[in-house]
Amino acid sequence: MSTHGSDTDVRNAASKPTVDAAAAPGSPNAMRMALAASAAALARSSNADIVIPTMLGLIGEAIGACHVHVCENPRPAATHHTQPCRYTWTAADVPPSTKFDSCLPLAGQATIRLQLERGEAHRITADNASEPVRRALQATGALSVLIMPVFVDGKWWGLLEIHACNEACAHSSDDADIGTILASLIGAALARSRAVNELTDAARVIENSSTLLFRVAAEKPYGMSYISRNIARYGYSAEEMLTSPTRYLELVHPEDLPKVLEDIVRVSEARAAETGQDIRMRARDGRYLWFECRISAVRGKDNRVTGIEGLAIDIDRRKATESYIARFTLTDQLTGLANRNSFMEELRHAFTAAKRGSRPFAILYIDLDHFKDINDVLGHSKGDALIKLVAKRVQDAVRSSDLVARFGGDEFAILQPEITDASDAGALAARVLRQIAEPPYDLGTQVDVTASIGIACFGPDVVDAEDMIKQCDMALYRAKDSGRNQYHFHSEALDVAIIERVTLASDLRRALDRGEFELYYQPQVDVASRRIIGIEALARWHHPKQGLLLPSHFIPIAEKTGTIVPMGHWVIDQACRQILAWRTEKITPPVVSLNVSAVQLKTSPDFDSDLMQTLLTWKIEPSAIELELTESVLMATTQQHRNTIDRLNALGVSIAIDDFGTGYSSLGYLRAYRVSRLKIAQEFIRNIEVGSGDVAIVRAAISLARELGIQVIAEGVETEYQLRLLTEAGCRYVQGYYFSPPVPAREMTDMLRRGTLSPAAIPPSGDARAVP
Repeated sequence: MSTHGSDTDVRNAASKPTVDAAAAPGSPNAMRMALAASAAALARSSNADIVIPTMLGLIGEAIGACHVHVCENPRPAATHHTQPCRYTWTAADVPPSTKFDSCLPLAGQATIRLQLERGEAHRITADNASEPVRRALQATGALSVLIMPVFVDGKWWGLLEIHACNEACAHSSDDADIGTILASLIGAALARSRAVNELTDAARVIENSSTLLFRVAAEKPYGMSYISRNIARYGYSAEEMLTSPTRYLELVHPEDLPKVLEDIVRVSEARAAETGQDIRMRARDGRYLWFECRISAVRGKDNRVTGIEGLAIDIDRRKATESYIARFTLTDQLTGLANRNSFMEELRHAFTAAKRGSRPFAILYIDLDHFKDINDVLGHSKGDALIKLVAKRVQDAVRSSDLVARFGGDEFAILQPEITDASDAGALAARVLRQIAEPPYDLGTQVDVTASIGIACFGPDVVDAEDMIKQCDMALYRAKDSGRNQYHFHSEALDVAIIERVTLASDLRRALDRGEFELYYQPQVDVASRRIIGIEALARWHHPKQGLLLPSHFIPIAEKTGTIVPMGHWVIDQACRQILAWRTEKITPPVVSLNVSAVQLKTSPDFDSDLMQTLLTWKIEPSAIELELTESVLMATTQQHRNTIDRLNALGVSIAIDDFGTGYSSLGYLRAYRVSRLKIAQEFIRNIEVGSGDVAIVRAAISLARELGIQVIAEGVETEYQLRLLTEAGCRYVQGYYFSPPVPAREMTDMLRRGTLSPAAIPPSGDARAVP
């Protein structure tokens, strides 16, 4: 029984949008969908007069052409080169008056004809054509034309022409590939239509068609009693096939033979009037070719099945085209790996098998660390080259049974089947991380690359395949958040942590509008005089459910979500408001330090002008504030951001380097940014001991700063012992709980009125110790 639909079905399908409206003309997605729809139209009907116009419209719209024609080669007796095109399609926005002709006259030129006879496409544009060709091209009304030969039954039948009337540029190689596939489909449609139409004339079918006619007995061993003579095109003669009546079964591919015999039995036993399916048969040269095989019962006067007759249509070219489309649809075009669709299909199969008792499996979700920065610096072409090198390394790290896919961008995934326990996935993840990280990549300049991996293992509680992908994503987030260049597994605890973080991010977006933030202030003290010489402003969040939250709890989330930008504006505005309030109370505050995130500098191109506008609004001079930047922030700045810092410096805003010694320390920063103060990171102060390396680091920083004329402040000073060691090392200024924790503005006001501080009466404890 034929599986093809009616011509009405094809017309109806053609009248509906078959290419996603969101896929832009010329995009791989649009062309892929158009090819798939064309193949589907061919499968539904054998009427070329319906199928081919449908194909032309689909491809024309996908490529963005103005005309698409199919023209048959002139017959030898023709008195002129051009003749009407058999099939045409014109874009809806092309005026009816637009003139066009076939490019068949050009096909007569020797060089072009030779290229077309070899099955190659030919591109012609107004810019690169010779004068005779340019005149012929102008006659077609097109600015550029892509010509593909159409072969029917192995012979050059005519041309497929894709005209572009709106831009004088050569078609891309992708257009040529798509056009070649379409020409193949058109040839198959013409061949198939010809085969079906010529069935009424047995002689012509035998002489010209690639469709084989045959008859076999209805009883075992189902010997062949007739085969059409065109079996010769596959290297056999009708006589030799009939001499050995069951030899035809030996030519059927071993994988297809059981279903062929099953169909014969079903028809011979009258359990089916007819059957049809695609099978492979071996030609004389050993190649297996695809045929669409249909058989039906021959009945006698008593309605008893007396024989079986059938036809086998050569669909090998069509199958090759379908295979190409399938590979195109399921393969990542940059790396040759499976794409997301292919991976998800295999994952669903593995999930179903595991649910039925097969051995469990794991998914590894891989994301390159800081790939966007590499791409921005080196350019997209080298970024693509890097992705291909990484894909090769990941492929080298896995077993042959593992499936590696590229999900897009810098994201990869591995399906690891048949694991014994989670340690197998961990071992693979560690191997992949090593492969990616070593050695450096040579892209004209050496590039170091690391990756983060999230892992999810199959378990009885997992809902479906998509749920495992979500688990991988959360595990990857954890790996990134923990410092990158590592892998993490999914767990219930991780679920809770991620959900809490997502909820906190959502609350954070509304916190400013609800007035939930407050600035606290921590004094910076001259050790000798106990005088307050500076103040650092630090944000606190009065969360409605979780209480008072320190910056370490919400600043990383604010940076990831972009909330840090409006929050930074708020901090600057509140600090200026408070400075003015103190001055109104006849209090002259020392310089107020404000922390600046790399995200603020990167996403706020007008950071300096916005800051100066805020200072003007509150009538605060630039020298009243100081911006604290970490070494990591300075590392992440581009020339544009450096210019911003230079302009602020020139206007009188002081620059301090926060957490000095924990990042990429460089004398270049101290010189380039005219730094006014270094703040020694509290991690060097916390465990400071006589003779320890931390003391040496502190002494070196103080000595360096003294030579450069830069003031030094030690952060996180909590005990008298720490203070004494710092003083002996030459440090004059400190900040920390020894003198005061960060306090609200009203308490800071009292301190400023006193002017000097004594050690805090209550020592810090618990989490409150950390200087935010």
